[in-house]
Amino acid sequence: MATDTMREISRQQDEPEAGFCEVSEEVAQEHAERLDALGEVLRGHGLRTLLVRRVCLNMRVEQAWGWARYGRPELIVAGRDSVANHAAWVGVLDTPDGPFFVAHPADERFPRVQGPVTDPIGVADGVVQMVQAMAAQAGEVA
Repeated sequence: MATDTMREISRQQDEPEAGFCEVSEEVAQEHAERLDALGEVLRGHGLRTLLVRRVCLNMRVEQAWGWARYGRPELIVAGRDSVANHAAWVGVLDTPDGPFFVAHPADERFPRVQGPVTDPIGVADGVVQMVQAMAAQAGEVA
């Protein structure tokens, strides 16, 4: 993966106000469709998935202080027999090299699995391995 892409992923993870939460409704719909397709592949591997909208609240100045809400689609992934409500989050980030899937454990911030949205099967394999490893550490079956 290109260094610029890794920098952009890192920047968007570190600075949500830098654009991670702000997407147009059209882009959000495209990302939701990509995540839904990835979810189908993950469910084929026996994992549970749930497509959600993450909402960020940002303070903005527009004649007075107010709250603006921006939702970005994300996929919650869990093992079929997992006790935890969710094991991982998968999202889509827009980078200079195009949109990328990024996945990270629920209790971590930085991605362990990433790949272009044109390779959902490769990304799904990485997510399955990540969830299985986490389940094994917890003494569960993914």
